[in-house]
Amino acid sequence: MLKRTPEAYSFPYYCKNQARWITGLVLSTVTAGFILLDALGAPPEYVLIAPTTVNAAGQTLQLPSGQPVTLIAVSNGNATIRVTLPGGALSIAQIPAVLLRQQTARPTPATAVTKTAATPSATSEPIPPASTQPTPAPTPAQTPSSRPGAVNSQFSLNPGTSSNKPARDGSKEIHKNWKLVWSDDFKETSIDPQKWGFEVNGNGGGNGEKQFYTANPKNAHITNGHLVITAVKEQYQKHEFTSARMTTKGKGAWKYGRFEAKIKFPKGKGLWPAFWLMPEAGVYGGWPLSGEIDIAEVIGDKPNILYGTIHYGNKWPHNEHTGDKIPLPSGDFSSDFHVVAVEWEEGEIRWYLDGKLYQTQTSWHTAGGSFPAPFDQKFFIILNVAVGGAWPGPPDKTTVFPQTMEVEYVRVYQPG
Repeated sequence: MLKRTPEAYSFPYYCKNQARWITGLVLSTVTAGFILLDALGAPPEYVLIAPTTVNAAGQTLQLPSGQPVTLIAVSNGNATIRVTLPGGALSIAQIPAVLLRQQTARPTPATAVTKTAATPSATSEPIPPASTQPTPAPTPAQTPSSRPGAVNSQFSLNPGTSSNKPARDGSKEIHKNWKLVWSDDFKETSIDPQKWGFEVNGNGGGNGEKQFYTANPKNAHITNGHLVITAVKEQYQKHEFTSARMTTKGKGAWKYGRFEAKIKFPKGKGLWPAFWLMPEAGVYGGWPLSGEIDIAEVIGDKPNILYGTIHYGNKWPHNEHTGDKIPLPSGDFSSDFHVVAVEWEEGEIRWYLDGKLYQTQTSWHTAGGSFPAPFDQKFFIILNVAVGGAWPGPPDKTTVFPQTMEVEYVRVYQPG
């Protein structure tokens, strides 16, 4: 889940001069922040990871999840695609770039349909898009890729890989030798500025999120010994919602350990709460070369399912992720507190829910270094509640605001 100020994507066909459309689908020149993809040959083929509505040639069209599309260009988080109108005429349309995933086969051009396809079932549901990541400094040998937005953003165009089969039997117990090295039990009357900072922006995380992140106590405060992050429906800085995103960047970062929190998550269509880790320095390059560890994410209209994911690999569109999800046997994550954690050691990351191991990852890679890179550097903690975005979609009339994520504690352990 990353947020930041607008930046250009780094693509193979990046140009810095002026851009404009000449006729139809012909692209001549390109503005700063605009990416030209395979303009002189056949554009690469992509597939939608969620249903979307587009406007093309004065018509409102609906494209289903799984629809193949031809990608023409990407600019400031928006993808320009070619669509086939009813009747066979070609036109162009724009959608959020995070709705696209590259596929290896080259299907026929996108064809508009007249009704929205059903949302994919839980068994076919894609692993969540990447949370956000800061733009790190490049290493001398290479220039990092950058995802558009502000420091940290939930944007990812991912290939949908999942190479590791996680262990679900809980056979590996939590280590007994962890020593507490950092914690916040939120017993003070206000948030500790020595431990937490705030991201303040309305950049949308590069994937169309609708909130403006503030440092306002209305959006993040301590009540009855709990940290409360609140998403509020209100007009603020030309946004419909406000929320908070807190991080330990510059205040606390760790290489290896057990990262644990006791959290009660919000629920409702369009909500996207998360507890996750991002690299402090980004020594291997821009996202995802320096990695991302999503400890716990919940999508508000599926409040009984917890997701855990890692992101790594090469520059988009060759980024990769592996992860898994676990449902609660009864109830959902908004009705009570649950302990979520990862144990991260050299060459292995394990995910736990309420003390039960539900997945283990031991295989990853990065173009920036050799294994166990990128997960061999210090990472910092992020807590946030996003509203909207490509994965959860926007709130609807059933979503009740305000919505809160309550955190009883956050703790970091390392081998003692």
